[in-house]
Amino acid sequence: MAKIMIVDDEPDVRNMLESVLRSEGHQVLPVGDGLEALKILRGLEEVDIMVTDLHMVPVDGLEIIETGHAERPDMDIIVLSAFINDDTFQRLVNLGVSGFVDKPFTLEDLFVPIREILIKRSSKH
Repeated sequence: MAKIMIVDDEPDVRNMLESVLRSEGHQVLPVGDGLEALKILRGLEEVDIMVTDLHMVPVDGLEIIETGHAERPDMDIIVLSAFINDDTFQRLVNLGVSGFVDKPFTLEDLFVPIREILIKRSSKH
């Protein structure tokens, strides 16, 4: 299983994802804001997959993703967002984002890219 960091400023979303991902056997690191996420990404904590919202303050998801991409090139990133315009989508693709999940979402919407990432990671080992 994977260590998954969830970055979302909505406690209900974060708590639900944490509960479900833990029940699936994953280690989960719930993070409520971008500043905390940046500290973790710049620190020593190992993270396999980061699931992040885009629209947060004071640090938005794009900055978190850019830092994650720079600091941890092997970490997979899944973006949760209610709306991604074409420019933002292209920027995220260029940053190597592994998956996109539209809000509102079902758990299956999120599990599809997580499963794909885990399959890809297991084939590398």
